[in-house]
Amino acid sequence: MAKGPELSPDQYVLLKILNARTEDNVQHVDEVALIALIKVIKATDEATRELLKCESNNIVYHTGQEK
Repeated sequence: MAKGPELSPDQYVLLKILNARTEDNVQHVDEVALIALIKVIKATDEATRELLKCESNNIVYHTGQEK
């Protein structure tokens, strides 16, 4: 099964955090689920709007990031 960048290369995606932990005041996300692709866009304005609308445990992530 394809994961993250292989499934949605260089795109913004909406993810639900399924499992996370906090160590030394840093949150480490261990498991996520893909909720939606947020169009193939280079500008961040739509992704920022989606991030501001996120419910708790949802995040917007760009699959081009290395970490």
